Amino acid sequence: GRYAEAKPLYDRALAIYEKLGTDESVDAALTMRNLSVIYNDQGNIALAMEYGRRALRIYEHKYGKIHQEVAGALDTLGAVYMASSDFEQARKLFQRGLDIRQTHYPSERDMIGTSLYALAAVCVEEEQYEEADKLYHEVLDIYENVYGAAHRETAVIYHDLAELAFEREQYDQAQPRTAASAVRMVVARSGGDLLQTRPVRRCRAAG
Repeated sequence: GRYAEAKPLYDRALAIYEKLGTDESVDAALTMRNLSVIYNDQGNIALAMEYGRRALRIYEHKYGKIHQEVAGALDTLGAVYMASSDFEQARKLFQRGLDIRQTHYPSERDMIGTSLYALAAVCVEEEQYEEADKLYHEVLDIYENVYGAAHRETAVIYHDLAELAFEREQYDQAQPRTAASAVRMVVARSGGDLLQTRPVRRCRAAG
């Protein structure tokens, strides 16, 4: 797909940065972050980890420990740890990113929501469903205020809340105001297939 097309271009960009001696630049760090995402999606955890760590190190060197770019790199690396099932380390990275955003960038509510969403995902994987539910509702409040009720980002949270309810065998909570109604509402306005344009990570089955 698009990752297959993008990867060689990112590789070429990084090779040019290295040839120019600018492979420690923030531009190179962004390329590394993107390569980390691609390798993570492809299941190559070793390379995803390598590029994610390099990007984070560059951002911290350029900006210090507290910066929005650092928070973004923490998200990228946290996702790699999630994929490797190291949920404890993933939680630490996501929490650090959240702390940066809440303390130093409180107006960037959408990005705070991103951090909370990531932490909720960790809770689901660790079967901490009550905490996941609490975090998802915090994200929902943010997204409804930032994006509005009729937005795909908001619909994704409804969807995840519905799946979480089923995961907890609380079927009575998965009623029309959750995923199905939100998806129908957004798809009707956008004319597209929401779940195809943004895949949703499924809750892990208990057992």
